[in-house]
Amino acid sequence: MSGHIRSALIFATLALAAATAGAQTEPPWKPGDDDREWQLELFLSSLFANSTSEGSFGLRGSRHLKRRFALEGALARISDDRIDLWLVDLSAKYYLRDRGRTGVYVVGGPGLFYSDEAGADEVMVHLGFGAEVGLGRRFYIRPELRGRWFVENVDSVNIADLSLGFGWKF
Repeated sequence: MSGHIRSALIFATLALAAATAGAQTEPPWKPGDDDREWQLELFLSSLFANSTSEGSFGLRGSRHLKRRFALEGALARISDDRIDLWLVDLSAKYYLRDRGRTGVYVVGGPGLFYSDEAGADEVMVHLGFGAEVGLGRRFYIRPELRGRWFVENVDSVNIADLSLGFGWKF
């Protein structure tokens, strides 16, 4: 089994375990709380493409518009010593059940792959799933898996993105 498939299976198993564990505890978010909450998050990710991988780090911010729906923006720098590579995303996030201690969601939207030095600016789309696992009322960790497709070549997944974030709700 390839390393990429093994990583995806491990991630899916951990996300499912976190979602199951979260359903058995007292939720930090209760119905009736303000739905319009903000979130800020730092994350690390591994990007897999064409049997190579690169690390990245970034910042996400989101605004909950309804109990199960949020809009999110993200900026990530791919860790490459030779050149600066950036990913910019705008995402819609939908929670599959009311958020409690663990919120399982799907996410998707447009993005941009950008490098000034390489003269590259490619439009992308992404789709993924993940979970926000509460570490108290305001802090959480967020494992996530996304597929990214370049708009000019949507026949296959161009980049698989496995990330882990640490966030704050306010």
